[in-house]
Amino acid sequence: MMHTSRSQNILRRLFLATAVLAVSALVVGGAVAAGGAKQGSAPWMNPNQKVETRVNELLSAMTLDEKLQQLQLFADFQSTDDAVRKGLGSSFGVTDPAQVNHLQHVAVEQTRLHIPLLFAFDTIHGFRTIFPIPLGEASSFDPAVATTDDTIAARESAAVGLKQIYSPMVDVSHEPRWGRIAEGAGEDPYLGSVMAAARVRAAQGSDYSAPDKVATSPKHFVAYGQPEGGR
Repeated sequence: MMHTSRSQNILRRLFLATAVLAVSALVVGGAVAAGGAKQGSAPWMNPNQKVETRVNELLSAMTLDEKLQQLQLFADFQSTDDAVRKGLGSSFGVTDPAQVNHLQHVAVEQTRLHIPLLFAFDTIHGFRTIFPIPLGEASSFDPAVATTDDTIAARESAAVGLKQIYSPMVDVSHEPRWGRIAEGAGEDPYLGSVMAAARVRAAQGSDYSAPDKVATSPKHFVAYGQPEGGR
């Protein structure tokens, strides 16, 4: 019974997170999404309602399959029209504005719930304009460097339709043989936290639904940056 109860609690949390992400997608989906479904055609699409109300309305309307679909993140080559019609929640690696626009219209106009896709990408040290690696930027001990990087990177990412970036990387590591050490700020937790905070503030601003801002996703899991033998 204990195992069943824990499993049910985990599922409830996942479904709640699904609804929050889905409503967030309605907010950050931008003008492309707004042009597809009529605002107010469903309770959860009413911008005048509180977020909590919209989440509850959407969650109560979703089938189990739709909730599970929203939890999925597909790579660019997997993000087909059919996958989107089934209710795919987010796509990683699609950076062509024409393809983003096409898939977004499919999501908003050809699905029951009209939930926009959340397009994500590893914008780690620039998107079109490439900046020094985060490890190098951290060596400046100047958070203004990271601020400039992510301000421009967020603007360029959002310009093609991306609204989520998998950054900043906050792994603490002193293992130079580890291939991803370049994405973080090194071995000092304090320096890493200051640089990461600067990146989040720059990329998200005070409103990540703004046309030049994105939602950040600090990563990775605990101890990922401390591999054995550099692997």
